[in-house]
Amino acid sequence: MKKKIIALALIGIPAFTFVMSYCLYHFFDNKKIEIRQKIDVKNNDLLSIYLETAEGSGEYKVSDDNVFPTEGYTFNETKSKCENGGSLSFDKSTGQVSMSATSSDKCYVYFDIEKEKLGNFADYVKSLYETQGVNGIYYHNNTLLNGAGDNSYRYAGPSDTVNNFVCFGSDEKVCPDDNLYRIIGVFDNKVKLIKYDYATKEQLGEDGGYSKDSTPITGDYLGKQSVISEYKWGYLHDSTTNNDWATRLLNTVNLNTNFLNNIESKWRDKIVSTVWNVGGMTLKNARETNAKTVYNYELGTNKINKTTSAKIGLVYLSEYYYSASPVNWTKPGWNRDETKDYRSAKKQNWMYMGVNESTISRQSDNTMFMYYIHTSGSMEYFTTGYEFGIRPTFSLNADVELQSGMGNQTNPYRILI
Repeated sequence: MKKKIIALALIGIPAFTFVMSYCLYHFFDNKKIEIRQKIDVKNNDLLSIYLETAEGSGEYKVSDDNVFPTEGYTFNETKSKCENGGSLSFDKSTGQVSMSATSSDKCYVYFDIEKEKLGNFADYVKSLYETQGVNGIYYHNNTLLNGAGDNSYRYAGPSDTVNNFVCFGSDEKVCPDDNLYRIIGVFDNKVKLIKYDYATKEQLGEDGGYSKDSTPITGDYLGKQSVISEYKWGYLHDSTTNNDWATRLLNTVNLNTNFLNNIESKWRDKIVSTVWNVGGMTLKNARETNAKTVYNYELGTNKINKTTSAKIGLVYLSEYYYSASPVNWTKPGWNRDETKDYRSAKKQNWMYMGVNESTISRQSDNTMFMYYIHTSGSMEYFTTGYEFGIRPTFSLNADVELQSGMGNQTNPYRILI
C-alpha cells in the first residue's frame, strides 16, 4: 500500500496533531475520528518530501516516490516547515511524520543523508599506529627511546608529512583557517588539539592580556595572517606581572572566557575540562636538557604539584619538543651552537609556526619568567610582561566520534556533532 496523507478542512477546530502513515486517523479528546478524505502523497497537494543529494551538500531534490525514508537519512527539523505555521516532527522508529496545526496547511519535509560514523576519535587515532613513526605517530610506552613513557600517542615529524589536521567549530565544506587545528596526540584516551594558526583578537578579545598587533617576520611565519595579535602572559588587573598561571588574565579572560564563548555551544560542549600542571621547572632543566628531562620536570616524576582546571590552555614545552622528529629529542632547547639545539629542528617539527609563541610553562625558581617558542625554533625565556602569539590548546571529550576526513589540510578530520 502506498503511503497516504490527510487533506483536512479545519473550520472551528482547535489545535491538534495528526500522523501521516499507512493508516491515517486523527485522535482528539481520546476519541478516534476517521478522516474520510485521503490524497496520495504523489499529488504533492499537501506535502512535498525533499532528500539531500549528497552528504553535507545542503542541496535537495524532491523525492521521486514520496516515501518517508527510514534508513540512511535523518529528519532536518530546521528546514522542514509548513506554509501556514504548522510544525513537523519525525519518528524514525515508525516512519511517521507528525504535524501540529490550527488550520489547513501545506508542508515541506526535508531529510539529510545520515552522517557516517567512523567510530571513537581517540581509538581511530590510536589505530593508525602500527610501528613507531608509521603515519607520523609515536607510542610513548616504556620502550620508546627517549620518549615520555606516559603511554600517550603523539604526532611527530615535518609538517608536510604529518596528517593531523582537524576542522573544529565549523560545518563549512572548506574549513576556514580560523577553525583548523592539529592533533598533538591522545592522552588518557582524549584527543588533544592545538590551533593551527595564531588566535586573533576577534577570538581572544582586546581586554585581559591583549597588548598589540604586529606584522610577522617574512620568511619565518608559516601561516596566512597579515598581523599577529599579541598577548602578555602574566598581566593582572593591577598591572603587576608574575607567573602564577591560574590567576593570569590571558588564562581567565582571553582563553577561558572570550575564546571559549566565541565557540558555538554544540562545539564547546565537546571540550573537556582539563587539569593543567603549571608548576614549571628551573631554567636549567627547561633549557639545557633534553625532551625526556623536560617532560619529567614538567609533567612526570619530578613535577611540582601545582595545578589549575580549565577547558582552554597553551602547549606544554615538552609537547613542543616531542613534536619534532625523534632524532631531535636528545637536543636541548637552546645551545650556543645552533646546530645542536631546536633551531636545527624547526623544519622537522610540525608544531613550529615561526612566531614568538607562549607556552603554558613557567620558570619555577623566578616568579617573573615564562618559557616561549622563539621564531628561530629554540626555547627561550622572558618576563611575563612581554607579549607573544597565542595558539590555544584543549582536549576533546573521550566519547567524541569521528565522522570523516583524511587528516590533511585540505581534507581535515571532522568530528560528529
